Amino acid sequence: MRRFTISFSVLLVFLCCSLQAQKAPSIIDSLLQVATLQQGDSLVSTFNELSWEYRNSNQDSAVFYAKNALNLSLKESYTKGISSSLNSIASVFQANGQLDSALVYHNHSLEIKVQEKDSIGIADTFNNLGIVYDEQGGYARSLDYYFNALRIYENNSGDFSKIAMVLGNIGIVYKKLNEFQKTVSYYQRALKIYEDNKHEVGIVITKGNLSSLQLQLKDFESVIAYASEAKEDYERLGYTRYVPYVIFNRAIALDSLRRHVEAQTDYQNAIIQFTRDQNLYELSSAKIGYGQNQLYRNKKNEAVQTFTEALDIAKANGFKEFEVKAYRYIAKAYAQLNRHVSAYDYQERFQKENDSLFEAKKVERILELETKYQTAKKEK
Repeated sequence: MRRFTISFSVLLVFLCCSLQAQKAPSIIDSLLQVATLQQGDSLVSTFNELSWEYRNSNQDSAVFYAKNALNLSLKESYTKGISSSLNSIASVFQANGQLDSALVYHNHSLEIKVQEKDSIGIADTFNNLGIVYDEQGGYARSLDYYFNALRIYENNSGDFSKIAMVLGNIGIVYKKLNEFQKTVSYYQRALKIYEDNKHEVGIVITKGNLSSLQLQLKDFESVIAYASEAKEDYERLGYTRYVPYVIFNRAIALDSLRRHVEAQTDYQNAIIQFTRDQNLYELSSAKIGYGQNQLYRNKKNEAVQTFTEALDIAKANGFKEFEVKAYRYIAKAYAQLNRHVSAYDYQERFQKENDSLFEAKKVERILELETKYQTAKKEK
């Protein structure tokens, strides 16, 4: 049976103010200091910035500042602030893996933006909704939102980074569907935009996404070389939150080259960082990867435990893609332990849920979405 590789791609999220990543701790101190001098609209913006900075390190604080922004916006009847604050709350839920709650707040934000005819704001929320549905395994709905966002950005936005952002996100969904030619096409379009505009962070992230395709092509030495370089670039630029993504890619490549002890260290470091960041979506996938590493090292019972932890996270948070993968690998681990009844049970669960996730008609509808987008573009 073909080994099922797991690889990370970095999804780009447009928040209430700008595309950002983890920064040095001093940014929070600076924002807190600025907030003491502000009021009204500017204070709402700072509160939302604080919520974004806290979302991966202290979610209680992230919710606190987002709700402060919302309450102040309501008091001031500041419509744009209300929609931005709702978006901030949604982003905290999304970071915590509470995807249904994230959808509720994103949709509340979208209603306001539609009423205000804020086309770019609508596209921003479409992109964020696309990410949530991607994480839930709803690839058709995800691409539908992404293509609608792309259409608006291309027609109305002078911000190149937004177009490149959504192109990269479309590529990520196609990669999950094993549509690698389409994936490369969208990644390369995004990369050209970033390079033309000398956007260093976008270039690093997109090259990282492109390199993850090398796992599918089994060019493992290239993956290891790039991952090591990308790790240094992220740390140099202060975007340390993206480091575990490339560490995990490197771990998969090392495992594939039977360098299992080296891979073990990368898996463990990635899990530590995803846990620290409360990034449950990636944590679930990282644990599946680490479970495979444990099987390679003949740690079968430990692998069952790790896969089960991944399954629990995936089921609790609606990460359908990783729930399906966990079923498969738990079945494999039980088979190696000669616990054939349990292996059969989990294999049955895998088959049922996998058929549901990749139903033929569903995939056909997904591929029709790009045709619909291209047709509308030509007609315009």
